Amino acid sequence: MKSLKSQILALANRPVITQKVSVEGLDAPIYVKKLSAGECIKYINQQKVDDKNHDNITSSFLLTACDEKGESLFTQDEIDTIETLPFELVFSVAMAGLRFNGLADKDIEQVEKNS
Repeated sequence: MKSLKSQILALANRPVITQKVSVEGLDAPIYVKKLSAGECIKYINQQKVDDKNHDNITSSFLLTACDEKGESLFTQDEIDTIETLPFELVFSVAMAGLRFNGLADKDIEQVEKNS
């Protein structure tokens, strides 16, 4: 039997876990992915210090929107383009990604605090 430590470290090598998000107006579904601890920490820290003043919703969309294999759809260089997309699309995917990663309540509180 593998040690507990070996079992935990093996989780880093598993395939990315995704969840389908249906979005009205798109023929294909968008997926959101489970984030690693490092990605979650990066997201949380980015919310504290974002030099371009991008909001939590745009950042969570960028970080979690992916194809069914877990490959990100957009890069950090495209964040200004993401901000031109319909709010309903960005918001629904971003919130699905946050909920899938257990971050939604914290993000909603932050959005309300910043309003």
